[in-house]
Amino acid sequence: MALIQGMYWVEKLAKLRHLGPENIAALRKEPSAPLVEALKRWTEDVAPTIVSGSELGKAWTYLQNQWPYLIVFLTDGSVSLTNDAAERGLRRITIARKLWLFVQNNKNAEWAAVLANLVATARPYGANELDYITWLPRELARREWSNEAARGLLPDVWLAAQEQSEEGSSVQV
Repeated sequence: MALIQGMYWVEKLAKLRHLGPENIAALRKEPSAPLVEALKRWTEDVAPTIVSGSELGKAWTYLQNQWPYLIVFLTDGSVSLTNDAAERGLRRITIARKLWLFVQNNKNAEWAAVLANLVATARPYGANELDYITWLPRELARREWSNEAARGLLPDVWLAAQEQSEEGSSVQV
């Protein structure tokens, strides 16, 4: 647990310093990489004591198979140490699933899923979800369809345009 707590300490330090992805990756190289190596050695030391086929053995096999993916955070500062954000996002879908029981028909359920997806996509960018999902249909009606046009409809692009228009409107001439 001390090894894992040490990795969380590094993440907390990066957050306190308001570091960008490149700087986070650089910060992780010193303290986190040795902690990950120590954790890997510990897993190898404990491996002979685990009964193959047991619940712990299955979890152990999963850990070994996923190891290359678990350590990506060491080299990519944009990758989080945990999947907490994904878990929080899925929690909303799980709660909404109970509400979808009352949508009356499959077409309404499909629309509810589309709206939930739009909201879930906009949320991580800090966008006002209601403003985004009311803007989107109007923009879809105005544009011709292409991959380039689709990129302009993504929440991060929309939010940047909103911020830019707010800055432009606050400038006094």
